[in-house]
Amino acid sequence: MSKEEIKQLLLRFKTVLLDVATYYQGDSYEYEKLRESIINIPELQGQIPSDILINYTADEFRSLMQTKGGYKDRRDCISKMMNGMLLSLDGIQEIKPNKLFDVFISHSSKDKELAEYLVNFLINIGVDRNKIFFSSISEMGVSKSIRQDIKEALHSSKFYFIIMSNNYLSSPFCLNEEGAIWYISDNYIVFADAGFNYNALSGFINNDCPLRSFAKKDDFIKAYEIMNSVLELNANKIIVDNAASEAANKFCSAYSSDVFPELNKRETELYLILKNNPNYRIDDIAKIMNISRNTLLVLINNLINEKYVEKQYVDGKHLVWKCLK
Repeated sequence: MSKEEIKQLLLRFKTVLLDVATYYQGDSYEYEKLRESIINIPELQGQIPSDILINYTADEFRSLMQTKGGYKDRRDCISKMMNGMLLSLDGIQEIKPNKLFDVFISHSSKDKELAEYLVNFLINIGVDRNKIFFSSISEMGVSKSIRQDIKEALHSSKFYFIIMSNNYLSSPFCLNEEGAIWYISDNYIVFADAGFNYNALSGFINNDCPLRSFAKKDDFIKAYEIMNSVLELNANKIIVDNAASEAANKFCSAYSSDVFPELNKRETELYLILKNNPNYRIDDIAKIMNISRNTLLVLINNLINEKYVEKQYVDGKHLVWKCLK
């Protein structure tokens, strides 16, 4: 219990005591519950007056206060007791929960390889491997019951990454983690799989939340900048730049290389978006890729010329994208 929570509990108990002692209208049940809570607070041990420690009922406490004198005398007596405990709070050192992990990575187990691009990036910029909770690798935070491990890691991490994908949205466990992260902290970043349906996001973390792309070096650099404000890694700029380039290049090469040899990184990213979302409009795609409409049209023409994509019209008017490979 925090100092502020103890303070509010004491102030409420003071009000109840005054009602019991002076107005004959105090709530006996609330008096007993508050008294029980207060005498069991470790930080107040040795500071609680005997008139509160003794297990008086509300009626017995009222009778005791009547022996102190009139209403003013009773109020003064209660104020002295309670103010003494309130002042003792100044000597209590706030105990903050120990943060066991620097980073918690929320992901679907089906996206382990996808999440590993981020894990490697974090290690390359100086995050201690032992300070990363990544449930898909047993030595990275998993030691006993997976549910208990996740519960403890959620409460004891400084920063959070969410790996958003269709797999993630279809997993109740992942959605539970997502809601917990939203509730616990504002220190989180969402990375999305290539071609993820941006409009599929709903709930607390919705399409108002910026989605970072594994295909973009700049998004890895931006993630570092945001995270550094919390973790204070202060990594060398060249190291961050190289790590971001490596992560983005490895991600894109996993989809290109032998599969899409004619495509560059931007074209690969666009192809994957169209493959997963054939009904997307031009403006939707430009928003996801964070590029202008004209730049996007150039990339689309490149894909058409390379025979990767062709336009089709449903009912003669509705444009859809047909991926040929």
